[in-house]
Amino acid sequence: MKIQARYLMPGDQTGSGETIVSVSAGIRTPRGKVEVTLERVGRRRMSLWGASTVISVRRAAR
Repeated sequence: MKIQARYLMPGDQTGSGETIVSVSAGIRTPRGKVEVTLERVGRRRMSLWGASTVISVRRAAR
């Protein structure tokens, strides 16, 4: 499914195989952007994405 970055949830898996750990928009985050923490094979990284950027993800049934 395709989802805007602002609506990503922890546990979603991106097309590149990374798992979403958290999505936030804090004081330091520029307007219209979200900070996304991604994890793959035990390594985490933080990325800054446009809030309306459409991301292809696999979401587990909840």
